[in-house]
Amino acid sequence: SVRDKHDYVGFWDVDEYIVRRDASVEAFREFLGREEVMHSGGVALNWRIVGPSGHETRPLSGSLLDTYRMCTPWSYAENEEIKSVVRTEHAVGPRSDPHTFEYKE
Repeated sequence: SVRDKHDYVGFWDVDEYIVRRDASVEAFREFLGREEVMHSGGVALNWRIVGPSGHETRPLSGSLLDTYRMCTPWSYAENEEIKSVVRTEHAVGPRSDPHTFEYKE
């Protein structure tokens, strides 16, 4: 099972990304290994919607993060959603959607 093979599992769609401009993937792994995170059910990541940024067609050059930079304002209601990186030993499963999870007591 996934629980036997992985400490954490993240849930997001193919068109969603984790963006940490201030740190590397290794820094995120180090964060997940911190004592207080290891004893929690997981980590909730804020969700922010990025729009077409004025493009009518997909740019032929430039990275995705460099060419699509315009986001909805933080006050936009759908930005209240989260994405989850769940600690498998504490999680029972998703609730009604992949944004929130049920955890062991």
